Amino acid sequence: MHSMNLLTFADTRPQYIKAAILSRELGELMRETLVIAGPHRDLAKLFAGFIESPKPRYDLGEVAGSGCERIAKYMISLEKIIFESEPDAVLTFADSDGTLATALAAAKCGIPIVHIDAGLRTHNKNLPEERNRIAVDHISNIFFCPSATCVENLEREGIVKNVFLVGDLMVDAVLMASKIAILKSTILQSLGLQEKNYLVLAIHNERTVTDRKTAEPVFAAMIGSGKRVVFALDQCIEKRLDSMGLMEMIRSSANVVLSSPMSYLDFIRLTLSAEMMITDSSVIQREAYILKVPCISLREESEWPETVDDGWTALVGTDGKRISEAIATFEPRDIQKAMFGEGKAAIKIARVLYEVLNRMTAGADKPGAIPED
Repeated sequence: MHSMNLLTFADTRPQYIKAAILSRELGELMRETLVIAGPHRDLAKLFAGFIESPKPRYDLGEVAGSGCERIAKYMISLEKIIFESEPDAVLTFADSDGTLATALAAAKCGIPIVHIDAGLRTHNKNLPEERNRIAVDHISNIFFCPSATCVENLEREGIVKNVFLVGDLMVDAVLMASKIAILKSTILQSLGLQEKNYLVLAIHNERTVTDRKTAEPVFAAMIGSGKRVVFALDQCIEKRLDSMGLMEMIRSSANVVLSSPMSYLDFIRLTLSAEMMITDSSVIQREAYILKVPCISLREESEWPETVDDGWTALVGTDGKRISEAIATFEPRDIQKAMFGEGKAAIKIARVLYEVLNRMTAGADKPGAIPED
């Protein structure tokens, strides 16, 4: 069979983690060229104590500008990389601007597009990531879905060919990391924490801290809860809160513990022992679910409705009263449904991808380049 060459792009922390987990299996079957970008590219720190850090061949750095500017800059760089590396397929994750740019560049070059996390939907097209994921799905060629709901979403949109239900790569990562974290991580001791005696607050989306009117009720609810709250600070979010004058209130509160960015292993350990997770991140929402930690989501909708329907995530938005009530009263169901797989997504993706790409390179189903005007 033809020796496969895969180009993989990742530009967020969750994507780096998924890429690393998947690369361990792909390495047995094909050559891989990794391209990274984004503001959190210290992979050695991210993977410290966990697994070997992936080694990117190309680092596009942190691409500044508006959404359109970033996508355009990514596409220009990625087109050159595609011509240079001559991949049999381009693989991309989830729904970032970089994800969309990668898919568009590959489509323009006539290269098959592999979309991991295909079919995720909030059904709210006002969200930029929703528009990104829909666009990527509709120009992709191979679709790996983390849940049956995602398969159904694609089917409703007329996408039924080369759709594979494989489970969620984050289940692979979380299950592996949690075992190691229990043995290696000292984050609880470093922060002076006791098992199931604290909440974790993780804010990653700037929409949550758009202005003081939106952000202040969130932190007022944390401070007013009377519970110990570990605020896992993101540098961009810290700057935004500082500009609003909220960091002074947060720093002076007696029950809030501020934590600087940490390794993936430490964050999994922190989550595992938390009484509750409070976040606006769909990735962390899912990690909490996998670790059987109840989650309060600071959003009104989620691309992972399964965790809500299963009774382990409460959607409350940024309303202070709803947040306070959820902290005081929310209790998950005792039993979870195994909706995201059993931690073997990487193996399934690697094997299916190898078979499908071999079929494509033999001449079946290979896309053509998008014609120029």
